[in-house]
Amino acid sequence: MPDKTIIVTGASRGLGETIVRQLMKQDCSVVMFARDRVRLENLANNLWRGIPIVGDITKQADVERLVDETIMRFGKLDAIINCAGIIEPIETLEKADADAWLGVYNTNVLGALRLSQVALPHLFQQTGKIVNVSSKSVNERKPGFGAYSTSKAALNHLTQMLALENQQIVSVAMGPGAIATDMQTLVEEQTKVRDDIIGQFFRNRPERTIPSPELPAKAIATVAMYGDFNLQGQFFMWDDEPIQQLVTRYWDS
Repeated sequence: MPDKTIIVTGASRGLGETIVRQLMKQDCSVVMFARDRVRLENLANNLWRGIPIVGDITKQADVERLVDETIMRFGKLDAIINCAGIIEPIETLEKADADAWLGVYNTNVLGALRLSQVALPHLFQQTGKIVNVSSKSVNERKPGFGAYSTSKAALNHLTQMLALENQQIVSVAMGPGAIATDMQTLVEEQTKVRDDIIGQFFRNRPERTIPSPELPAKAIATVAMYGDFNLQGQFFMWDDEPIQQLVTRYWDS
């Protein structure tokens, strides 16, 4: 079983929390980073190898403190999983608020950049991993999701640049697909009721069952622990064959 120290951002709920739980099953030491103190501390009380650190991924000082406290506690850093992300605003380009777009990019792209920059010297020592949680929306066209989908496209390119410039570590972007989380609930609540192209699109979309986040979380956790240079710089969905081969190799079930 791995003796690995891994930082997970956006760890207090949804996919991030589920990734933390999957890493715990492999006996990893997990540093859980998020803004929600109450949820983080409640999660840590139930996970003996989970260390909560409250902070904001958009604040450089918080990110530096996150890495400093991780190294002080565990003496090393094997991987980071950039899972913190926001999806709003959901709005047409005609009505888009540029400042709101900046907020999305500040979290979804620059948040990953901040943590990667601070973590890199420590990851170099471990042949570490950077896993950026992206989205299949980079290859889809959905009205209203310009801020989110373009931020994830930028995140994918950031992943490529991290791989190109830092070839001694593994950098991968991963898409979990649509999963049953608070973010997905927000999407459903804010789209179908609208009387515009966004509402029309989502009301006309076929009904579907939204799966739980466990399997995508397991795939993302697996890449953070065991991802190799064959994955370098690429974007994968969680159920793509190279990812599932890793999952099969390292998990009993």
